[in-house]
Amino acid sequence: MAYITLSKTAFNHNANYYCDILGDINKLCIALKDNAYGHGIKYISKLSSDYGIKHCIVRDIKEALIASSYNFESILVLYEIPNKIYPSNIIFSVNSIESLKKFPSYSEIELKIDTGMCRNGISIDEIDIALNIISSNHLVLNGVFTHFHSADES
Repeated sequence: MAYITLSKTAFNHNANYYCDILGDINKLCIALKDNAYGHGIKYISKLSSDYGIKHCIVRDIKEALIASSYNFESILVLYEIPNKIYPSNIIFSVNSIESLKKFPSYSEIELKIDTGMCRNGISIDEIDIALNIISSNHLVLNGVFTHFHSADES
């Protein structure tokens, strides 16, 4: 049977590496989606929180609620549209104009822009449409982000 050994020392070493590159721990965001890629969302959340990481990304509200018990300042939900308002540190990714129209007023959102990866996100041509919907539906825009099409290159 396959297994993996998780090491706090290795985790801290890797986190130090990225903090050095970014210049500030506050720029580091841990991906906890899909049960922390199979490593265990509770275990990786605890390691991250103990290290001082303040931001995380999860798949859905279920994972966001688990992560919320580890005191993250922001939790970005990638693939779910809320049906109610959640605490302001739970922020929802907007992946399309159609989904944007479904968010309850006063939802905390981040707008994903498709810059060539062609997985999710609105096209650059739709930004004005999205901003008009955000404004007219009283949504709270926390930021924008993308998934670069050359994410595996420096």
